[in-house]
Amino acid sequence: MTELDRFANDWYRAVSSACQAGRDSDPTAASLMPLLTTREPYRAAAEQDARLLARLYVPMGLGMQVRATAHERSPSETWQATIHPFSIELRWQDTMDVRSSESTATQSIDRIALEDGGWRVVTIFDDKQRSEAVRFAELLAAQR
Repeated sequence: MTELDRFANDWYRAVSSACQAGRDSDPTAASLMPLLTTREPYRAAAEQDARLLARLYVPMGLGMQVRATAHERSPSETWQATIHPFSIELRWQDTMDVRSSESTATQSIDRIALEDGGWRVVTIFDDKQRSEAVRFAELLAAQR
């Protein structure tokens, strides 16, 4: 497992936890906070996006496999390196039936950065994704 696969798995677990907490109480997204950049003003914006993300849903299924797709690192003046965008591939089974087809989804993080020896999220959504996430969160809230 590569360092980016480990980060993708950590991110998926944190998002799953945050989404569950967000449905049960105020979505503070505490599980996501350790994976966000520590550098301001990026940190404050990432925290706001994390709270929005915690109001949404994530795919879940049997035998969930999480892996980073191919990415190209870019140099940065602020960080050791960045990846923009960062995509995570999810694969799972919907049922325990061996004839069940495999489901797949892709999650995207707008930008991650290599910071203090580990990967951190700089921005979760780009402007278009953020707008769509806000609309979807409002639809979900209206259904509750």
